[in-house]
Amino acid sequence: ANYLWPAMWNNAFGDDDPKNQALADEYGIVMGTSHHEPMMRADKEWNRHGKGKWEFSTNSANLTDFWRQGTVRARPYESLFTMGMRGQEDEPMSEGENIELLQNIVEKQRSILKEVFTDRPVEKIPQLWCLYKEVQAYYEKGMRVPDDITLLWSDDNWGNIRRLPTPAERARTGGAGIYYHFDYVGGPRSYRWINTVPLPKIWEQMNLAYQYGAHKIWITNVGDLKPMEFPTEYFLKLAWNPEAWPKERIVEYTELWAEREFGKPFAKEIATLINGYTRHNGRRKPELMAPETYSLLNYGEAERVLTELQQLTESAETLSKKIPIERQDAYFQLVLHPVLASANITRLNITIAKNRHYAQQGRSTTEFFRKQAKEYFAFDQNLKSRFDSLNKGKWRHFMDQSHIGYTNWNNPEADQMPALAEYIPGDYAEMGVAVEGVASAWPAPGSYEIKFDINGQTERELTLFNRGTRPYDFTVTKTPWIQLTQEKGTVNPEVRLAVKIDWSKLPEGLSEGNVTIRGTGWQAAKIKVKAVKPATDLQKIARGFIEADGFIAINAANFKKSKAVEGVAWQEIPQHGLTKSSISPFPVMDKSFTDWSNAPYVEYPITVFSTGDITIETILAPSLPFVPGRGLRYAIGVGDEKPIIVDLSTGPNAGDAAWNKSVENGVRIGRSEHKITKAGPQRVRLYAVDAGITVQRIHINTGGLAPSYLGPQESVYR
Repeated sequence: ANYLWPAMWNNAFGDDDPKNQALADEYGIVMGTSHHEPMMRADKEWNRHGKGKWEFSTNSANLTDFWRQGTVRARPYESLFTMGMRGQEDEPMSEGENIELLQNIVEKQRSILKEVFTDRPVEKIPQLWCLYKEVQAYYEKGMRVPDDITLLWSDDNWGNIRRLPTPAERARTGGAGIYYHFDYVGGPRSYRWINTVPLPKIWEQMNLAYQYGAHKIWITNVGDLKPMEFPTEYFLKLAWNPEAWPKERIVEYTELWAEREFGKPFAKEIATLINGYTRHNGRRKPELMAPETYSLLNYGEAERVLTELQQLTESAETLSKKIPIERQDAYFQLVLHPVLASANITRLNITIAKNRHYAQQGRSTTEFFRKQAKEYFAFDQNLKSRFDSLNKGKWRHFMDQSHIGYTNWNNPEADQMPALAEYIPGDYAEMGVAVEGVASAWPAPGSYEIKFDINGQTERELTLFNRGTRPYDFTVTKTPWIQLTQEKGTVNPEVRLAVKIDWSKLPEGLSEGNVTIRGTGWQAAKIKVKAVKPATDLQKIARGFIEADGFIAINAANFKKSKAVEGVAWQEIPQHGLTKSSISPFPVMDKSFTDWSNAPYVEYPITVFSTGDITIETILAPSLPFVPGRGLRYAIGVGDEKPIIVDLSTGPNAGDAAWNKSVENGVRIGRSEHKITKAGPQRVRLYAVDAGITVQRIHINTGGLAPSYLGPQESVYR
């Protein structure tokens, strides 16, 4: 692997400062085909040229000779030598291997370096020990290597750094580095098809690495370079000069990149598209996308996501007509294809969800969504063909990685259409009624009611659908303070009724009414409607984020008060996370604020109308506790209560199952129990305890928070 200095990047991004050129004497960009060659993970080559088993305890002579040959071949180049050894095919070493034997392996490898490199001391030969997966456990159990070997700490294969150096480890002459992932083959799901790593995620984790002294070597596992050009270049750019790219320049970076590739007139629009599809894929990787991901029932979530994707794809298609002809191919492969392909996977899964759900409810529209799902699947394959034909087949097969139809961690042999439901409506008319938030549909047995809160969602939906093929007429009677978009009409195949409340006609407290719908048959559908109007005196003094519909939802960056301690304060990371952004304590600290009364905090004013026990769900990045002996903690409190410290490294957030869920969903959820003794204005304070704690949202559940992937839209602020 040779050191490369891409001078053109300097000019494009305004980094042509002469002092940066001096950095080339010490730092460089390394491009290589394998991060584990020629020692620790040379087993791929061993399969072709080795003799005997890849097992040092029984085959040391052949392995030693094999390593020596590789070192001789690498000698003319500026290389990084990976020390140690792992089992074949990324497996842990056999039970016969132990720490003492691994240390002997490193000694043998060092002796090979001394033999081959006679012109310099072995300490001057660049070496690293990749503490990947179980190898980190060897280190934690006491295995050590010579001080001049760089410790290459790893992420969890999903972009969350597992460990960073302690102050004592930072004093090592070999220093430390990071091995990061942009794609991965393994559990809980392989992801290799397309770019899924947002820049704010890269910055947040690699900034921690930089601040903790892990900056000797940065390596990222890219897999196929073709769909990963954008995050790969950012990673290299950030590695070259981390201080030139603070969090405040994350958005600017994308615009500069787009300007360089497509010209200034298109830069902002293209940056919006790149950030849009990348954030969407960062929410949940396409390989993990499932019909159940986004809720059809709660907070209009699936439709909100579809609307967002529709705006994104329309913008991308419209802009494609303005891009100069000589840059059309580049625009398609770098912008239009990933936007369309990423959006299509989500559309496919939401359509499958509707197909299955409507079949269970007996809707005649089931077949429409069955056909539409097949069209989305075909569109995915057509996009692949279009990519293959680009620029006379220059990138043929680069997007052939299968990504639809996973049943376990490994990809299917080819894209597989998920199972679809079939419902064959009869040659008759039969009324069905679906109620927002309710899985079943009338006339199936169940509780059908709609709840309103004067401070909450202003509109709910009833859907009158046909279980057969012949149209039918309907009429509606209702309680006077209930408003509907229409009270009679014809259903073929469905009619959506928007339901609202005339609050001027309601007294304080809880009011109950009904919507009665008559269509086919003798039985009418009766839908209960409940409306809550808090006391006027409480309404008058309500301030901050207002409780409604049984919850308060807050984007973490929307705090109204902040207190810094010892120069450390919560700050926003733009565009980080599933929704708006995230906050984390900066500058990155090398300590913990275990005394919450003297810890940095942010404050959110709220108003609650209910009292009693509540649960606060704090939505955080899926970060890992990266300092030995230290957790990943925050504290949170309501009003004057003693804040509750939540440790994300223990309890329900610990263990393999919790980790699987956190990387699948892209978040980790901390939960704390609190008590509200008095209705009215309150405050919620969020305290920083440990470094690296990164918060996206706060959900205060007063009894009505419903399941969803992204959570409800932010509560009204007054």
